[in-house]
Amino acid sequence: MAIIVATNSWGPPDAEDYIRMAFGQVAGHTVAVLTALVLLGTSIRLRSRDAIIGWSLIALFVLGTAYSGLQTASERLIQIVG
Repeated sequence: MAIIVATNSWGPPDAEDYIRMAFGQVAGHTVAVLTALVLLGTSIRLRSRDAIIGWSLIALFVLGTAYSGLQTASERLIQIVG
């Protein structure tokens, strides 16, 4: 929520606002990926087989979603600013 509040455009967005929102999206995806990887690492350290499998699947889903979201954000930013 803090990232959204900090990077949101509170009026009609211009090029600077779009850049700030894109960086906010990158920051949000980075936090999500790091969280999933830390949780996966914790389950590996605890040697819990079920947790390793579960967090591996979640981490793969988060990585795929983050990759797709970042690709879409970069394309949109190029179209708007470029």
